[in-house]
Amino acid sequence: MGDHPAWILYLLPPLYKIYPDVHWLFAIQAISLALGALPTWYLASQAGLTRKQATAMAVVYLLYPLVFNINLFDFHPEVMAIPPLLGAVLAARLHQLGWFCVVIIFVLGCKAVLTMTVAAMGFWLLIFEKRRIYGAIALFAGVAWFLIATQAVIPWFTEPERVTGIGRYDFLGDSVLEIGKNFFLKPELVLSKIFTLPNL
Repeated sequence: MGDHPAWILYLLPPLYKIYPDVHWLFAIQAISLALGALPTWYLASQAGLTRKQATAMAVVYLLYPLVFNINLFDFHPEVMAIPPLLGAVLAARLHQLGWFCVVIIFVLGCKAVLTMTVAAMGFWLLIFEKRRIYGAIALFAGVAWFLIATQAVIPWFTEPERVTGIGRYDFLGDSVLEIGKNFFLKPELVLSKIFTLPNL
């Protein structure tokens, strides 16, 4: 909890009662990645594509190099959030508020960094999809969990000088809030790190 507030990991230990093996993590990751094809198919169908086109979209999702490559090395709890994120979009489009809230909570439990993804999805739902209640819920939940995770949970479980990630972004500030503020108020700091010769 002091690293990435991924409380979803507390749901995994019962599997080790069945059989104590690290391969559970890789199986869960592979199953999560594969399950992303289902909401992709439903989203494609809901958007008006034919059955064959929707199937093609699900296959494209499965063959996407990033989906394949993320499963090659290590376990990443945020991978478990891929099907629920796609499912959240589907739930919003189908006006399923209860399911939408459940999957948002699940996604936020996978890793604190997903707070920005959920907030951005909320903004998109609010402004572009005109799903105001869904957008507001996602935007509020993403921002609220970001503040709770970075200002309460992580500091509670970790020594302040060891907070993960701050060292990577120290050119933006000395704390999570200062980094966030400077990201938006001083874009030249971000751009100076993006547009460099080594990045080119």
